[in-house]
Amino acid sequence: LSTASSGDLKKLDDQTRQLSETYGVTRKSVKEMQSEFARVGFTIEQVTKATQQASEFAILGKVDTAQAERLVQILYQTGSTYEEVTDQLQKFLLMDQKTNMNIKDTTAAMADIYPTAKRFGASMSEIAAFMAGITQGGIEASDAARVLNFALNKTSTALANMAQGDSGGRARLKNLQEQLKATSELTGVNISLFDKFGQMKKATALYSELGLIWDKLGKINTQKSIALKQQLLNSLFGNENSTQGSQFFDALSKSLNQSTVEGQDLAKAMNIATQQV
Repeated sequence: LSTASSGDLKKLDDQTRQLSETYGVTRKSVKEMQSEFARVGFTIEQVTKATQQASEFAILGKVDTAQAERLVQILYQTGSTYEEVTDQLQKFLLMDQKTNMNIKDTTAAMADIYPTAKRFGASMSEIAAFMAGITQGGIEASDAARVLNFALNKTSTALANMAQGDSGGRARLKNLQEQLKATSELTGVNISLFDKFGQMKKATALYSELGLIWDKLGKINTQKSIALKQQLLNSLFGNENSTQGSQFFDALSKSLNQSTVEGQDLAKAMNIATQQV
């Protein structure tokens, strides 16, 4: 802010006073948020909008202003517009109200997972929804973020490599399609690698479908079902990461079971994540 004009500084001072009076945020906290947004390259207009959003989120979500500022910064760094950031913040607050998600822990953990989410175009509110479910199984939010970060990175990279179309990618793609077809036949649940437009699904969409039948494959417990689970893990995570992949799907499967508290929370959270609010 050292290069800001006197007019811009007055605008920021006016905002500091207004936010302090409206939300009870200390003026020191507001100025710290403004300075941090400016430090990472926000324009004065962006600073005022982002500081307003962070202040509202801090009060409504009962989180530290520094955490709120970091979350808002992360959302903008994923390429979101002002309206999109507002929408996602509202979704986080709704998840906090309607599920057992710990918004303080989730907000802190988002910093760890956002680079991967940004790289592969995963929705931050969908990531938060997955965490809302998984953390109900007793997993700490930081651990849930680590597991999701690992899964997104490995699976999205594998799918991207398959989509490149070289001979190796085509072979892996054919193998995965055959594995999904065999899984559908065995469980009676149709799973496809492509959406209705013929586009390869994102990792988060594939997780939701596979997570729903993962436990069913385990209960079938035949040589074929055991082999299919291992083949899917190898395709999506790589042979060397199949153990971590299995742990991820075990936790995700539990959180997708709507007869459990975890499943009910994830269902509510995912519904919020995919709707306009």
